[in-house]
Amino acid sequence: MALYVGRDVRIPAVELELPGVEAVLGTVIRATRATRWYPNGRVEIGFQDGSKRMVPVDDFKESWLLDSNMDATAAIHTPVDPSLTVPSSRRKSTTAASTRNTPSRTPSRTRHRTPSRTPSRPYADQEPHLPQNSTSESRKSPKHTPPASKASTPALADACGTNEEEFSFASLPKSAQDLTPPQMDARSRAGLASSPPPSLRQRRSSAFSTPTIPSTPTLQSALKKGMMRTPSMKRVSFTGMDNNMSQVTTTPRISVWANMLNFFIMIAVALPALKIGIDVCSLPAPGEADSPLPMPKVDLTPANLTSIDWWLQLGYWKPLLFVNLLAFFNVDVLFWIVAQIQGTTWLIDPYWTLIPLLIQIFYQYHPLAEADAWRGLVVSSLLRLWSLRLTISYLRREDWQFGAREDWRYTNLAKQYGRIWPVLSFFATYLVQHVMLVGITLPLYAVFTSAAPWNLLDTVAAVLTAAGMAISYTADNQLNAFMRENQHCQAEGMPVQLILDSGLWRFSRHPNYFGEQLFWWALSLFAVRLGQPWMVVGTLFNSLCMIPVTMMTEGRMLARPERAELFKEYQRTTSVWVPWFKKT
Repeated sequence: MALYVGRDVRIPAVELELPGVEAVLGTVIRATRATRWYPNGRVEIGFQDGSKRMVPVDDFKESWLLDSNMDATAAIHTPVDPSLTVPSSRRKSTTAASTRNTPSRTPSRTRHRTPSRTPSRPYADQEPHLPQNSTSESRKSPKHTPPASKASTPALADACGTNEEEFSFASLPKSAQDLTPPQMDARSRAGLASSPPPSLRQRRSSAFSTPTIPSTPTLQSALKKGMMRTPSMKRVSFTGMDNNMSQVTTTPRISVWANMLNFFIMIAVALPALKIGIDVCSLPAPGEADSPLPMPKVDLTPANLTSIDWWLQLGYWKPLLFVNLLAFFNVDVLFWIVAQIQGTTWLIDPYWTLIPLLIQIFYQYHPLAEADAWRGLVVSSLLRLWSLRLTISYLRREDWQFGAREDWRYTNLAKQYGRIWPVLSFFATYLVQHVMLVGITLPLYAVFTSAAPWNLLDTVAAVLTAAGMAISYTADNQLNAFMRENQHCQAEGMPVQLILDSGLWRFSRHPNYFGEQLFWWALSLFAVRLGQPWMVVGTLFNSLCMIPVTMMTEGRMLARPERAELFKEYQRTTSVWVPWFKKT
């Protein structure tokens, strides 16, 4: 398609779904690369009024190209939607304001003495505005479209033009003036086909700055009746664990120094637990010690809590209690104090990927540990892969930054509870997740305290655990590719897609949740195999916590009116967690 760059085109209005006109003129500005949604790429066409349109290469027809010696003038008329008119008492002042503040984007060779009837679109990714008639008939007084009856309202809803005498951006409140067409440049005043394409930086800055849409009924009606319509694009909405907004949002950028400081804090807060854990694992086994450590008294007095010897004895003889107390003081209390200083709960998110792995390493290298060689190797390998997958997913989602933002659920809770949130966050953010993290790792304790040989149930547990991790990995990659494609579309000035309804997301609304739950439930089978079925209580608590999390996520999806109906249909036809066939 690079051969057609710079060529003039004449596109029949039928191809662009523009009723009431014959054709529209433009120039091929550039050709874009192939993407997932457009395997053969797209071409950008600039029209005479300065607007642009991206057309898939598959839809581009060579018959649209104009020869250099061909008369490209077409009898084009822009229809008027009577529902957008303002009262006649305001028509005169409206026209005057429009003439001063909103200059016409129609080329100078097609201007008339009457006010221009082709105001520009407020969005660059919308359908092109049509230039005025440049034939001899255009020099006559333009004809207005007669008022339509109620029966013809649907047809008028597709109208793409407005009459500047009857609808003016200048007559709207200040919040609406963000949508006024830009000033004409020298190229447009000279009557050329289109303005030069903006730079990449200009396109990105304009794409990521969303104009304010005021509550003015006139403008709202205009936006609903065609200004924001792109028939060739499928508009659906984000779904997923963390990125589920209908508009592309980017991770806020923080300075290099702030990123380094947060990384240092993340490492420093773990040092006390790492130090005492390594000291416990360095103690000799019972048969190797000349004088084994005495059994500690479980007495949580200040003297014991501040004694290193007491912690070593507790970690040696009571590993489960040691892990819980260490998590309480080093995670719940210390992380909460850091959150009060920084004003954000971000620190718990990266440690979700690390704490289960650290607990597993502690159980594996504990002086009293004993395990079947194959079972220990399989479980430790699977958990390391799980931690690596989740860590990469977190860093990729946060744009490889630390502390740039906290989980949106905690942000909403902070707004909801206000002044009591600093106290409530200790329980809602840290204590609850402490129970979840220690609970889901209970089967690891069973694995590294029993030397029972490998059997069939171990094989089933290993296969299901690997399957759960593979499902989560695939779902995360599909969601990330979907988000990146939407970011690219927004940078190109195109509307984002609205629902990820392909791959695993076609059969489950939350396949990443399902894969995560399958991983931990399958890991619990190892505890059942080793005669410790009560340890599934931690996995059960984790699954119960996922119910309100899912409700919050889907409530956020339904909060925006432009995607509510689509997501309701998605809810009706698609399973919540377990992948299953679509409902009819």
